[in-house]
Amino acid sequence: MSSNTSDLIKPNKIDVKELGTHTSKITLEPLESGFGHTMGNAFRRI
Repeated sequence: MSSNTSDLIKPNKIDVKELGTHTSKITLEPLESGFGHTMGNAFRRI
């Protein structure tokens, strides 16, 4: 994991697919180690 925020890996693949009226699948690649859980929890709460 990077110690400086400017050195963090930023996702270059962002894909949003609507699966239904209230459901979507969001894909972000690549992410820093451990950020998948952080982003998943944030998106789940919106």
